[in-house]
Amino acid sequence: MEVKGFDLSSATENRIAETVAAGRFPHACIIEGGSEEYRLELARKIAGALICGNKETVPCGICSHCHKALKHIHPDIEEYYPKTDKGKKEEAFSADYVRDIRDKVFIIPNEADKKIVILSNAQRMNDTGQNSLLKILEEPPGYAYFIFLCPSKDYFLDTILSRVTVWSLSGGTEAEGAAFTREELAEAAEKMIKAMLSGSEYEIMKSASVFDKNQKLLQETLPVIKEILAAALRIKYNAPEETGFETAAETAAKLPAKFIAELIDFIDELWESMNYHVNLNLAISRLSSRLRKAAGGD
Repeated sequence: MEVKGFDLSSATENRIAETVAAGRFPHACIIEGGSEEYRLELARKIAGALICGNKETVPCGICSHCHKALKHIHPDIEEYYPKTDKGKKEEAFSADYVRDIRDKVFIIPNEADKKIVILSNAQRMNDTGQNSLLKILEEPPGYAYFIFLCPSKDYFLDTILSRVTVWSLSGGTEAEGAAFTREELAEAAEKMIKAMLSGSEYEIMKSASVFDKNQKLLQETLPVIKEILAAALRIKYNAPEETGFETAAETAAKLPAKFIAELIDFIDELWESMNYHVNLNLAISRLSSRLRKAAGGD
């Protein structure tokens, strides 16, 4: 089978095209890296190739499936995006929303012999939502394909990662200019604080891995970490504090004021050094090391 429309100069797109041509495209995959637009464009290419009714060349561009896929109106290509959950300000894939998506997958395809489910910005799916997908990812209906789009696979639980294929994009990375939402930055910051408070070196390293190859994310997350620490310090001194960070009070309860203040100074120093193009791996290593020391009371 010949597969058209993929950029064969891209190692990742080339490998994806090869799996489609061989009829071996995985039933569940994560596309990480690249810009949000690039990830969605690639997912739509894959969906178009999988849904095409031609047996020799896909997408053929002639069949009714191709015409509808190009217009983004094919009933068997479903795109989902984070949404406001029950009046909350943040946009997310809530557990109920994910379960609804999962249940709809069990409805057989309307027109084609496959159903492709694309979840854009899937990093906004919480652990409960991810856990609700475990069974269907392990034993998906034969016609179903899941494509999760996100900046990094590290947003996903290990149990999810063990059930999917990960495709990593190199060109047009998030670090090269895409903006992050306040919710994404707060999530990354709070995960780091929670890992620090757990005292687990493994959890600290795991929470820091989201910054791998993503200097912009680290640069923009550091000020949010500082916000949490500053709120914790104010709580420590009994100042009135209304914060949306659940880790602020826990930090105040577990760390001495001196350690919190020293951490704030360190975050300022690290952020400043990154503006002078310090090595990203070194910055991540320094941050992880400093959080381990704080957790141990050193």
